Amino acid sequence: MKRLVIITGDGREHKYVTNALCKAYDVAAILVCDPPAKRSWKKVLKRNPEQFLGKALRGVFLKITRDREAREASLARVLGDTSERFERADIVQRVGKPKAGGLFKAVQALQPHVLAIYGTGMIPDNVLESAGDIALNMHTGISPHYRGVSCAMWPILDERPDMVGATVHECTSAVDGGRVFFTGQASLQSDDNLHTVFARAVEVGAQGYVTVVGEVLQGTAVGEEQDHAIGTEYRGKDLHIRTELAARRALKRLRKSGRLAT
Repeated sequence: MKRLVIITGDGREHKYVTNALCKAYDVAAILVCDPPAKRSWKKVLKRNPEQFLGKALRGVFLKITRDREAREASLARVLGDTSERFERADIVQRVGKPKAGGLFKAVQALQPHVLAIYGTGMIPDNVLESAGDIALNMHTGISPHYRGVSCAMWPILDERPDMVGATVHECTSAVDGGRVFFTGQASLQSDDNLHTVFARAVEVGAQGYVTVVGEVLQGTAVGEEQDHAIGTEYRGKDLHIRTELAARRALKRLRKSGRLAT
């Protein structure tokens, strides 16, 4: 029997996706990673003062507007009760940061055939190579068009709500690279905010992940190579006060024009 191991984070979105996979399949373990360490603000300030200012102002704006609380409430509204806790708490192992060594030791001990990854920092190559068959990843963006961080937001900023969605792909050392097994468009609603837009990408991604994992376990999955000449890879440096405000303005325009619902 194929051994399936999940590697994920500890937020509502992670619990929702994990619970969907656990409901469908016999999962050997859920390895929960800590968030990756943030870059030192001193280094950012020294290397790029303008970038530092933009990110600092975004942080202040999000704090003043109580964005963290708004995000939690929005995810709860869309993802519901199944995002509150890991329903298979008995198989949860907390392994620290992905590169700290604990994750690799846990995966080595489990000897999985399939790794199902979602919502972590970059996973070391030695962990990915420990999968007997394949390491998969779910990305809340439509690859290769939108790769990297916050890829439910960039289509809104571009006023392309039709490009909000998710991808399930082979997990490699390339950011959101590897063969694509599934892409799905999220079903947005006219009253969505940036956080519910993200949650709807999580929803469609979870559905696709369940399907792809089943195909992989049965040996019937067929993937397609990505063309990274298409689209953009977004990084943390791209998240600053200008992009934050621009995305919110774009969302208002989409609502007003009736183009948000897809």
